[in-house]
Amino acid sequence: MRVNRDYEVNDHYNGDGVVVSRVINGVKYNIIFENRNGVIEFNLNTYNFKGYPNGTVAWGEKCSTPNHLVKRNVYRIIDDLPLNSQQKTELRQYVMVTSMTRGGLF
Repeated sequence: MRVNRDYEVNDHYNGDGVVVSRVINGVKYNIIFENRNGVIEFNLNTYNFKGYPNGTVAWGEKCSTPNHLVKRNVYRIIDDLPLNSQQKTELRQYVMVTSMTRGGLF
């Protein structure tokens, strides 16, 4: 994926995983694979970390963006991952869209 200019692939901040990022319609989508106690966890966010010091971030996708559009964008990234069809299907099953505000989830 590193050779595909649409993607950015980096080590996870704790050094025990990988982050695959892609900008879609001006929003940076980050798929995170992290090893926690021998179990690979799959997470996603639309935070923009670049240029923000000390772990701070700029928020990503607008809360008004319909869930089906967010899922479609995530599925695009999953489809490009170097995985077999069974693994891609399994990852798609775990995609759930939640919205966050400064006050928390809503």
